[in-house]
Amino acid sequence: MKDKDLLKLLKKNGWNVARINGSHHVLQ
Repeated sequence: MKDKDLLKLLKKNGWNVARINGSHHVLQ
């Protein structure tokens, strides 16, 4: 996936994906 496409998905999903990824980074 391209960064731009990923950003579009994040905006559509209400940044839920970003929150999940952030949690994963903290856990790691």
